[in-house]
Amino acid sequence: MDSKKVKKISIIVGSVILVVGITVCSVIYYNNRNDNKNSSQVGSEVENEDTFGYQVLKVGGGFVDKKVFQNERNKLFLTIDKQADLMQASDEEINDRVLLAVIDKAVMNNFLLKKSGESATEAEIDEYVNDYIKARYDKKEDFEGFLATGGYETEEDLRAYAGIFLTQLKVMPGIAVEYGITVEDKDVQESYESFKAANTEYTFRHIYISNEKRSDQEAAELANDIYKQLLAGADFAKLAAKYSDDLETKDNGGLNEYVTFAEINEELKNAYSNANVGELIPPIKMEKGYNIALIEKRGEYYPDIESYKKNMLVSIFMESDKYTEWFAKIKAEETIEIIDTKFRAYRELANGEYLKAGQDYEAAYEEDKNYVNLEKAAESYGMTENWEETIRVCDIGISVNASAPTFYVYKGVSLYKTNKTEEGLKLLIKAEELAGNNFNSLALVESAYKTLGLNDEAARINEKYYE
Repeated sequence: MDSKKVKKISIIVGSVILVVGITVCSVIYYNNRNDNKNSSQVGSEVENEDTFGYQVLKVGGGFVDKKVFQNERNKLFLTIDKQADLMQASDEEINDRVLLAVIDKAVMNNFLLKKSGESATEAEIDEYVNDYIKARYDKKEDFEGFLATGGYETEEDLRAYAGIFLTQLKVMPGIAVEYGITVEDKDVQESYESFKAANTEYTFRHIYISNEKRSDQEAAELANDIYKQLLAGADFAKLAAKYSDDLETKDNGGLNEYVTFAEINEELKNAYSNANVGELIPPIKMEKGYNIALIEKRGEYYPDIESYKKNMLVSIFMESDKYTEWFAKIKAEETIEIIDTKFRAYRELANGEYLKAGQDYEAAYEEDKNYVNLEKAAESYGMTENWEETIRVCDIGISVNASAPTFYVYKGVSLYKTNKTEEGLKLLIKAEELAGNNFNSLALVESAYKTLGLNDEAARINEKYYE
């Protein structure tokens, strides 16, 4: 059967938007996860090492589950090849990008669950999960496949997501309207029809008789004969296995599962949409053959058009500058605490809070004894031109790792800036020797010479790149 045949989908999984959702922000739940169902969404002040492993962030007084960071990091890596600025980024830079994304999500989450005054009831969540998600899958393993591919460890994870999503649909349309967002009815109707097609699913059996291996008349006669046998009570699966030219499905009795209406061949859509469940569809002439089908299940997994309109309104709002304006206000009113020392230090460095960054990088070193944190502390103090602190940290770094050129560079610059030029130059030469052919280390030495106005020395280092 050619590329225009009915498309068989073994299971609809992956980034399934929770049916009502178009592309509304994927708000994720956060905070501690314990046996108390009411605490699965709202932050707890009790730290649970078994759940979190280590703490990174608090928003609104609640810890953010490390799984949220892992999920966001995974999402980032799925698109990293499309983000040129991240291709050469360090782990610290990538982690900071993840942190910022998680902060935004957690702030939104906290607004919806704690500050909006709205919430989804258990009955609403039950209806949503049962009618729009679980109803799609006849087999337990198929539903479990959906959970796994969608990133949900358990059904409770899915319910938590659904609860936030439904709360969002109660809260955000009104805010969108307040900010002047509108949507035309004709645009809603057009989009809704496409959405319905993507969320109407069929399970059916079919027998495809090709006219490429026989004449069209022979194909038509064979298809009509098979149809008569089926009307007389013949087993559909057995006849499919015997006669069907669809090699992908004939061995399983012509079975096609979880096929959306949008994926059904255009030549068959009218007949399939008008058929009842259990109805046998007589041979339909197609471009390259004839198709006989038995509709076993049809599911319509979409909301009414008014719910869809609200969702569409929110989607437009969240892609607009108005949303950026609104969210900035919400974020400014939120309590955000970066608990992890290294995460906090990098954010302080990025925000120009160099003294705080230096102090936190030193604290991070005390936590993990990784000399890289001392390098970052020296860099931070150097940005404040606090040469005394820079020298102090570099001395600690040299005592820890005497082969790291970074400490000699920062100390050398600090000495030079405090009129100890000869000592400073000696350390820069030492740094150059330790750098060897390492491009990044040589670039740091070159930058130091430029900072000190020693352009001839900088040019000499530059020539080493091409040796």
